[in-house]
Amino acid sequence: MQTEITTSVVKSLRPDGQRYTVWCTEENPAGFGIRVRKSGTKTYVLLARTLSGGQSLVTLGRTGALSLPDARKAAWAALSKIQKGESPNAEKKALSSQTFGTLATLYMEELRTKRQGHQVEGYLRREWLGEVPSRRRITKDGRTFWQTTWTPGKDRGLRDKPAPLITREDILARLNIVRATRGKFAARHALNSVRQALNWAAEFNICGVKTSPAAFLRDKSVGLAGKDMRRQRVLSDDEIRAVWRAASDAGVFGVLVKVLLLSGQRRDDWREARYSELGQDGDQELLIVPSARYKTNETHEVPITPLMSKLLGTLPRFVGSDYIFTLAGRRPITTSRHKEQLDEASGVSSYTLHDLRRTARTRMAEIGVDDAAAERVLGHALSGVHKTYNVSKHRKQKRAAIETWEAELMRLLQPPATSDNVISLQRFAGPAKTSAQSAAADRYRMPG
Repeated sequence: MQTEITTSVVKSLRPDGQRYTVWCTEENPAGFGIRVRKSGTKTYVLLARTLSGGQSLVTLGRTGALSLPDARKAAWAALSKIQKGESPNAEKKALSSQTFGTLATLYMEELRTKRQGHQVEGYLRREWLGEVPSRRRITKDGRTFWQTTWTPGKDRGLRDKPAPLITREDILARLNIVRATRGKFAARHALNSVRQALNWAAEFNICGVKTSPAAFLRDKSVGLAGKDMRRQRVLSDDEIRAVWRAASDAGVFGVLVKVLLLSGQRRDDWREARYSELGQDGDQELLIVPSARYKTNETHEVPITPLMSKLLGTLPRFVGSDYIFTLAGRRPITTSRHKEQLDEASGVSSYTLHDLRRTARTRMAEIGVDDAAAERVLGHALSGVHKTYNVSKHRKQKRAAIETWEAELMRLLQPPATSDNVISLQRFAGPAKTSAQSAAADRYRMPG
């Protein structure tokens, strides 16, 4: 069937019990037409002769997703490629295997050995692949642990979209959905995960990605200003007491909370710590966080006080496992569920585990710990000429700073004075005064 194809003709075409094609009588371009299937689906197509003398039928797109003018442009572009000896169908087939789902899977394999890779993987799966997590408790080889399984959900995200065709607009549209449903901080983490994946793909030419459409997207792209990122939460004396008391009954996670507060370190520096990373400085213990696991990509040493060592000694140890903070020996302890339980038990909320680090650093300043020593405790890198010429490990200064803070913390943990534990001292009258002594005392008595 041949006719002049117009927008009204496209709308008027109906299924006819079998598949048929309507070819355009105009050469705009030659071989341009619409294929109508028995289901009623209408697709723009192009039939063109190849350089080898054969014919190639190229599917351009469905009428509902592609306007007639855009379909003609796509037909001219496909015809140009065919005349150059290229195959639009081969390119389309290649794109079908270069989906973002494939790219994300490859990148998640790359993440297995990287710090915080599990968090990035979670956001990739949930926000960009549309997968849904389910957790179940299983027992294997005498060990019981939680296993997370991800399954495809109804919302497919960018899972099936060819990675080379993903645009900045696609990413921003998805981030708007995340921000509306889970908040701007979730959107920030989602942006970080997709940016990492696409930047990695562009660097190594994975799945046909030449440049990353997320390369120049920043926090402000998801509505976050600088002030939103600057947390200032510091726990009060009463909150510290309540959290410490509740942590005493929280098992492995409780020990982690106490060690974080005592040492002022980042959560994962201790959460992912291994027994093989424990070292000695003479007769004193250290945690030596390797550069591959530390934020600044440098080895970081954390002094371990006798109290911290005592706390670590209460943790269960599993045969064949090197993890310090673990529930079954297979992986480090997860924190979100345990943190919720601790908040409920302590009555203290609206703080993160990272706020314990800020609390420790703030309290060090308040009790007079030298700023340079406190910053080295936190592992912050030196700047300027100090970074070039001062390569000391500052072990003595860091240990003194942590011990000073620990002593202050132990003082804070003592119960506050109340009427029940305050002893009232009776005024000591002393021997009877002479009349001369009484007169002298009256002269020096303060008025009122």
